[in-house]
Amino acid sequence: MRKFFPVLATLFVISLPAAGQDRTDDNAGGGLPAANPTRPSAADNAFLTAPGYLEVETGLLLSDGFYSIPTLVKASLVHNFEFGFLMSGLINHTSKGVTSTEIGDPGIQAKYQFMNEGNTAVAGVARLDFADGGTRFTATAVPTLTPFFGQFDGTFGFTTWSGTTSLVYAVAFAPVMPSPVSVYGEFYGESASNYSPFYFDAGVLFSVSRDFVVDAAFFIGLSDDAADWQIQVGLTKVLAKVL
Repeated sequence: MRKFFPVLATLFVISLPAAGQDRTDDNAGGGLPAANPTRPSAADNAFLTAPGYLEVETGLLLSDGFYSIPTLVKASLVHNFEFGFLMSGLINHTSKGVTSTEIGDPGIQAKYQFMNEGNTAVAGVARLDFADGGTRFTATAVPTLTPFFGQFDGTFGFTTWSGTTSLVYAVAFAPVMPSPVSVYGEFYGESASNYSPFYFDAGVLFSVSRDFVVDAAFFIGLSDDAADWQIQVGLTKVLAKVL
């Protein structure tokens, strides 16, 4: 992994002087409300899709011998509660010289915002992924802090699948800048008895409009269990009012 450390340092330094993105649900002025992107970072945030609106997050994840199109469709249909349908999308991977393409596993998630006061918001997320080897259950606490200089997002919890439980964690920071461009840096990973991938990633988001955000990120594996690298590009778009 040493060959990636200069890239890691460069990305982290680039992320420091730039800005965090305003992630409010303010719909003043009419039209569609502001998007709430939770991609491409591993860390979620404690905010919700604008009440009554449908929003989609999708993109391309590319790694060595692998790509997929992860997608999340979400809506806040009742007060402080967001429901989402997710799937890995189309998956292409190469193993031992054999390349195959298949449809990824579907899943559902529920997100409840416990508080959003001042510069602190807290949510909880429960997620089920219906994988071939059994159902994977993940539960996380999601705090977000928004001091004057940026936004901190954390995700801390556990995943259980096929009789194995692991801890999952992510911490991301996006500094403030009065611009449609925002950047972030993040560390995240998973810890189990025989599997402990650990990553750093840095990304950029650009608000085409308040309801449409495009993004790109580069991920670097920092442990033996992590993939050497990943690239993600994608978008978040508020689609329509459903309630």
